Amino acid sequence: MTVLNFEEILRSREEASVRLSQPTLKNGDGDGTSGGMDSRVTKLETQMEFVRDDLREIKGDLKTIIGRLGELPTKRDLTANTLTIVVIGLAVLAITIGGIVGGLAWIDRSGAPPPTAVASQ
Repeated sequence: MTVLNFEEILRSREEASVRLSQPTLKNGDGDGTSGGMDSRVTKLETQMEFVRDDLREIKGDLKTIIGRLGELPTKRDLTANTLTIVVIGLAVLAITIGGIVGGLAWIDRSGAPPPTAVASQ
């Protein structure tokens, strides 16, 4: 725990009030006062108009992008489509194999000659 010295507090407040009372326009293009300030403010206002125009354009583009995002498929949609394709593929494979096996079962073996035993000596 720090004990504050009241003299230090008063000194820092006095320094702060002195800093606030001094003019702060000593930097920039002016002469240290408000001279030349009108032209700089006008320039800033003009630039802000361009910034506003650009911001309006960005907002419009953002609305377009958000609208298009609603039309894109979600992860759930893509997973469902993949599962559907796999199930259809398996069904086609099962039907094909079933058709082959069923077709082979329909072949009539009664007209074929019976197998003969070959005797070996």
